[in-house]
Parts: sequence; C-alpha cells; structure tokens
Amino acid sequence: MVLLVTGLFAFLSRLILPQPSDSDREIWVDVRQKLQAVLIENKIIPGSPISISTSQLKPVFLDDSDSQELSIQINPTFIQELRDIGLDGILICLYLLKQRESYCSIKVIQKHLNIPMTTVYRNIAKLENSQYVDSQYSFDDSGKAYYKITYQGEELMFDFYDLIHLPGTSSQQIVTQIANVCSGCGASYSTIMDFCGECGIKL
Repeated sequence: MVLLVTGLFAFLSRLILPQPSDSDREIWVDVRQKLQAVLIENKIIPGSPISISTSQLKPVFLDDSDSQELSIQINPTFIQELRDIGLDGILICLYLLKQRESYCSIKVIQKHLNIPMTTVYRNIAKLENSQYVDSQYSFDDSGKAYYKITYQGEELMFDFYDLIHLPGTSSQQIVTQIANVCSGCGASYSTIMDFCGECGIKL
C-alpha cells in the first residue's frame, strides 16, 4: 500500500540533476523554508512560527496534546546535536544524503542550496569536526576538497526523519510515510532512501 507523501521530503526525490537548474535551486529554497518552520515548531531552533501559504500547508507535526509523547521518545542529546548543527547544517546534510554516491565540492553545494559561500564553508567545517561529513582532496585540482556524508551523518538524518514523523494530529501533519516494501527482506522504507535500512539492498 502506497500512501500520499507531501511536504519537506517529497521535494528530495525530485533532485536528480548533477548541475543545478533554476528549478533545482527553487526546490532547495522551498525545502529550507519548510525545514526552518519544522525546526522552529518543534522548538529545536529559536524563532517565531513561520507562516507558509495554505497551498503548501503549515509544517506542524505535533500539537500540545503530543508534548508528553515527544519528551518520552526523543533523546535530549539528539535534540542538542540538531541544535548544534543548525538549520543550514541540517540542510547541507540532507543535500549530501541525496548525493551520497559521490563527493561534492563547496561550489556545487552552494549553487544547489543557494546559500552564501561563507555559510557553506562554516557549516561544512562544523559538520566535518562532528564527523558527520568526510572530505577527500583532489590531486589534480591543487588540493581542492570534496565532501560526502558519513555513516554517522546518515544515521543522524534518518533519526531526524523519524523525529518529524512522530504521530501528530492528522489535520496538522504534512508529512506521511509511504509503506513501500523491500523486495529483499520485506521491511518498509520511505522515499528519502534508495537502499533498505534493514538488509542494505539497493531499492
């Protein structure tokens, strides 16, 4: 059974081009806006609630009645990790997760995400220091660095994905999982993944 997927992570499955077009950049700008609203609504980062047009739906996942359940299920250390990384750090991790098969340069990341170059450099350094991102240096480009998400970074993003799918009221929930099933082991998976988290088979 396949359920309708809307909201933040639906955009990620559309990002398949190696070079950013205007539409790619617009998609990531929209992803950033929704991500910021989600982080604020869940009190992961400070800020006033962000209104999003009704056609896009306001990204609220939990209401006051779910606050007790949230505090029980979520490890405070995990929330602090997300706070330390911040909005743009999480956005970069999501981008690198989508590009996990290859290393990306700072320039490519900046062009796709359409955020300031200094912001990319600062966040990449923070992510690398936390071992969420790994770097490789090119021999033919005078030490040019390329970056890739690490296993720890992938785990953090999948945990974040699980966090925003915690059950909220149906009227407030904009992200729903799809119950696709892995042909290898029968485990369910979601559109953000292109491999099974249980058996590792490529989907």
